[in-house]
Amino acid sequence: MSARKRATNLIALAVLASSAQAATMPCGVGWRVYTELSSKIGTIEEIGTEAPHVGWFRISYDWAPAGEWYSPAIVDIFPEATQDRCQPPGASAAQPQPAAAAPASDASPVPSGLASTQTCPDGRRVIDREHRAGTVRGERNGMCVVELDSGGGRSYLAWMLEPEGGKPAAGGSLTPGRYACSAGAAGTFPVEIVDGSSYVDRAGTRGSYSLDGDGIDFASGSLSGYYARVLGNGKFGLSSKAARSFSVVCNRK
Repeated sequence: MSARKRATNLIALAVLASSAQAATMPCGVGWRVYTELSSKIGTIEEIGTEAPHVGWFRISYDWAPAGEWYSPAIVDIFPEATQDRCQPPGASAAQPQPAAAAPASDASPVPSGLASTQTCPDGRRVIDREHRAGTVRGERNGMCVVELDSGGGRSYLAWMLEPEGGKPAAGGSLTPGRYACSAGAAGTFPVEIVDGSSYVDRAGTRGSYSLDGDGIDFASGSLSGYYARVLGNGKFGLSSKAARSFSVVCNRK
């Protein structure tokens, strides 16, 4: 299976979220942007035209001058100082965005009506990858909403948060049970780990897997060919190819 087809199938596994969406706008090369994963500002260096990154944005940062690829179908990307979502431009090329009058705010008000879940339990103390501390207030659109001690709130994929006071070490095994696999705004789909060598996908099809350290080799079934790794107790990540981060993260219910 090609990397492009794996990426397409991985996204297709998710159920599209039905919540209201913010406005979208075409974003072009040279635009200053940030993502829902971090408030740090980066620059769009390229818009993919070849598999597996067709329609994706390559965004450079101070720590990643070569750029990292982001799919707007998986991660929300926003022009600097706005809350509109970027989408690839049409046939006409977009011009570089003028410098914004003010930087994007680091956080927004914590929304109301959040649901406390096992993955995002209300009241849990956490820190993010930028070492900011806060309190989980529940889940929205498959993401944990955290009220930051510094003020305001941000949304995170569950694997991006660590318990305050220490991070659990990634285990070398998968705990049997039902997992909810989240692709962020793209939705969720279920996977059941039956035992130490088999799993069942959302269609009820059984497949096999094996472990090499914390790496997961899905030898058969619908997840065959995907790159996967145990991220911690009751958590693993999926990607269409080897990567440092994962477009889909599965958490045990």
